[in-house]
Amino acid sequence: ITGEITIEIPDTCKDIPGNQGRYYGEEAPTIYGDIAIVGSASGFGQARGYVAAYNLKTSELLWRWFTTPPMNIGIKEWNPEWEKGNLDPFPNDWGENDKVVPTGGAVRTDGVVDEETGIIYLGTALPGLAPIGIHGHPNQGMAPGPNLYSNAIVALKIQTGELVWYYQIEPHGVRRQGIYYNIVLADISIGGESKKAVIGGSFQGFVYFLDANDGTNLIDPVAIGKHNNPSNVNLGNNANMNLEQQVGDKFCPGAEGGLAGPLAFNDGKVFAASRNDCFEIRARILDIEDDEHEDDELPAFIYATDISQPQNSNIQAIDTSTGNILWNLDLPNIRWGAGVTVSAGVIYALDFTGILHMINSDTGEEIDRIDFGGSGTAGVSIASAANGEMMVFIVTGGDETLVPTDGIITAFALREDGGAQSFSPLITYASIAVAAISISFAIFLLVRKS
Repeated sequence: ITGEITIEIPDTCKDIPGNQGRYYGEEAPTIYGDIAIVGSASGFGQARGYVAAYNLKTSELLWRWFTTPPMNIGIKEWNPEWEKGNLDPFPNDWGENDKVVPTGGAVRTDGVVDEETGIIYLGTALPGLAPIGIHGHPNQGMAPGPNLYSNAIVALKIQTGELVWYYQIEPHGVRRQGIYYNIVLADISIGGESKKAVIGGSFQGFVYFLDANDGTNLIDPVAIGKHNNPSNVNLGNNANMNLEQQVGDKFCPGAEGGLAGPLAFNDGKVFAASRNDCFEIRARILDIEDDEHEDDELPAFIYATDISQPQNSNIQAIDTSTGNILWNLDLPNIRWGAGVTVSAGVIYALDFTGILHMINSDTGEEIDRIDFGGSGTAGVSIASAANGEMMVFIVTGGDETLVPTDGIITAFALREDGGAQSFSPLITYASIAVAAISISFAIFLLVRKS
């Protein structure tokens, strides 16, 4: 109402035990009652992955749960509670090496809480290594083992942080991928029986349907987008726990997706967007400049887009009772970060170049599109205006990787048809002309009365 700060929890990533790296905030916290669940990204800051819970009334830290071992040189035994997931124990997970320390496993997903059980479901990101004294991307073969609990979907008790189960989608990942964006909790029908499912998508290019009770597969992982050279994905205990990156390796999807943004669930279907951006591995040498390893050199790798491959995206609808692909729509541009939003039979999907695609959720047919002329990395939101009218909000621009543009919020009204929200092509077409005229403004609002 007023915008005043009612409570502040500063430095949620300060003084993390066993950490030597840097964090940055990326996702909003998950709020449940008086508890805020906070995760921090690390990226190339090479930090120790964790998720934390805070009391919103007192700002008190309630618990932390760590995805990777402390960043210490030497033996890195790390298989706590391995029996709660899909992997067998691996002696001396993360290996023993005097040049690198374990990093990664950042929690970069919007979690979801089951109010009936008090369990929160989250996703974790890639494993990593940090050379002492420098930053880089060294050979993951220097840390043999599954590298628990990276590249995983996990279930935690929200009051205590206790691990309930984990499902690691890729043991010993070497492709800089993982579970990102969002986790969905939904009731789905399997063989005519209702199941509570945890649904998540990965940069490896798969959508997972797990039993919320124990983390087992309800449906085999569903592949979306382009796939080539998949590495250890979905191999479980059969994964190569000593896998090393190889210069010249090309793989699809690349290290930026896979899953191109948050997925959506509606009417027994999951809608997922892929980013078809293949990568190749290149080498470089990192000089270690510290007292202990002054004369050493450590091989490391660069992951880069394979420019010989086309870059585009597609949106697919998945039947949650079978895992079958119901339809596929190819899009000419890549998507990055913007989720798909579905309402009243229409999918709203914004691509990286700022084109909003409106798609029939039953058939996959594109109904219409609007080009906003600025980058699109945020999802479309649907909410009620102050007068009760339903609105569609689109955020574009403000990205320096393309032509720099002002950040713009655009709003369109949705027409009510017989008391139910429905998509009206007439409103869309009427909006296009006004949008073309008004696009130079930082913010504009279009409301069309029925």
